[in-house]
Amino acid sequence: VKMIDCCWCLRLVSLAVIFRASFSTVIIVGTGPAGIAASTRFLKNNVTDILILEAENRLGGRINSIELGSSIVDMGAEWCHGQEGNIVYDLIKDYNILRHTNVKFTIFYSDGKPVDEGLSTTLSEIIQRIYIPDGDKNQRDGITLGEYCTKRYLDAINNLDLNKIRERRIAKDFLAFFQSYVISSEGSFSWFEPSAESDFRECPGDFGLNWDGRGFKTILDLMMRKFPNTSTPLPIDDKIILNKEVQKIVWDSKDDGVIVKCTDGSWYHGEQVIFTPSLGVLKERHSSMFEPQLPMRKQVAIEKLGIGAVMKIMLLFDTTWWPSTFTGAGFVWSFEHRDVDFYKFTKLGKVWIFDASGIFPVANNPNVLSFWFTGASIPIIEQLDQVEVSEGVNFLMEKFIKPIYNNMTYPISFVKSQWYTNPHFRGTYSYQTTASRRLNANAVLARPLRNRNGKTTLMFAGEATHPYYYSTVHGAIETGYREADRVL
Repeated sequence: VKMIDCCWCLRLVSLAVIFRASFSTVIIVGTGPAGIAASTRFLKNNVTDILILEAENRLGGRINSIELGSSIVDMGAEWCHGQEGNIVYDLIKDYNILRHTNVKFTIFYSDGKPVDEGLSTTLSEIIQRIYIPDGDKNQRDGITLGEYCTKRYLDAINNLDLNKIRERRIAKDFLAFFQSYVISSEGSFSWFEPSAESDFRECPGDFGLNWDGRGFKTILDLMMRKFPNTSTPLPIDDKIILNKEVQKIVWDSKDDGVIVKCTDGSWYHGEQVIFTPSLGVLKERHSSMFEPQLPMRKQVAIEKLGIGAVMKIMLLFDTTWWPSTFTGAGFVWSFEHRDVDFYKFTKLGKVWIFDASGIFPVANNPNVLSFWFTGASIPIIEQLDQVEVSEGVNFLMEKFIKPIYNNMTYPISFVKSQWYTNPHFRGTYSYQTTASRRLNANAVLARPLRNRNGKTTLMFAGEATHPYYYSTVHGAIETGYREADRVL
């Protein structure tokens, strides 16, 4: 009996040592922009007793800058959206890195011809006037973007003086491109999901500033003091543990602290947790991840907010066959071509081809083009093998590009994003639904939780918790600072 008691004592002592060794004042879950912002805020204020757990084998979250060709491509966040009031711009502006992106592109029709520039400009101006809020709140409130935009667009083209049959057809077929344009911005699978009226605010200034080949990761390096030089970095690397997928967060424990359990069986103990993973992760796992379960109002907010995905396929070519004046091409299918090809694509399992939005050059990476996909097929495309994706991409290039650029060559390799099927993200960025706006869901999601003793133990950061900069990196960074300041 004494031997058994002794063994138990040794085990308890060992557990206690491990428990104390893994104690941190604050545990931060995730190393996306919100997690890095919170971490660096602590370190700059000499709060060093922090631990950062990252499920992936890399830093950055939905910022994922990788090497392809002669430079960097961004598989996730790509542009600094706006200047005035944008924390990303404010942090980086003195380093003369950001460059203007020419966002004016040509529209290619599925008959192998570009849409007349005058008609393309007219239709593009129509969709900009409709999509960008113009004060008509009473007409937008309580309905989806799809409902609002469809009616307004059809009314607008009916008032156009289009004499040619082809022009009238293009104007009608342009509605599908309009949807693709909208959902690429919203991050939804359909434009009948986001609310037409939203709380989103744009930062005034240039809305498409690129990183001139350096990648969006530059902002993370700057926050960690690894840019512009690496001589005096913050001691953040020692605080981060990669490949640590969080399974359970006990936020109302008897000892007044928090316990974080990972899928590999490891446990971490602390005073507070800042949770930064995406809304998609919360949607899938909130009922099993938190102990006790989150308050019902927060659960409903998670369920009512929206998140879908957009997808990029980065194509690498052995030569730059497109002219320097090429700024990109959006794809518009004619009703006839879509109708004819639909049956064929269905049999071949290639209906996803219709969800190609367009193809665009990549800043300061001369041999790379970026293929964008939007819509409900994205979860399917993400799981296709290399051969299937290659066949689909080549078909699209033959259909839309080769009739106009007969010197076109095929890509020698490509890399595709997988934001939706990756269980550590389950989507690209969040949007407001009509239901979430009625609940003020972004604010509800952002509220910290207190334990039974009234102590704040669980906080939430990330783009979906921002009241009006949701879906953006600058919004995510602001929320990371917000939660760190709550502790400080």
